[in-house]
Amino acid sequence: MLNKVTTINASDARADFYNLVKMAASGSKTFEITLRDSSTAVLISRDELESWMETLDVMSSPAEVKAIRESMTSDESISLDELKLELENESNAKVKPKKIGNKTTEKVAKRRS
Repeated sequence: MLNKVTTINASDARADFYNLVKMAASGSKTFEITLRDSSTAVLISRDELESWMETLDVMSSPAEVKAIRESMTSDESISLDELKLELENESNAKVKPKKIGNKTTEKVAKRRS
């Protein structure tokens, strides 16, 4: 989630650039840097940028937006513990050992695609 934006002029930003970058990189602050001609730039953490880019990517896909909307109105839900158990069972799913001659082999079930 984007922090409250702190506005700072470019001259002040230049004077304290290292600390501004350090605070932005940690995610604790977001800065809007203004120039005299009223142009602005924003200094945010890489994680914040990647989060926004991912959101834009998802929102640009009509199919993903539709799936999100449908899931929000669906009564089908499971708890986090149930999901963890389901994923654990899926990754540990095994077919019964198969005997070939006098050797026993185990085959791991393929994940659902």
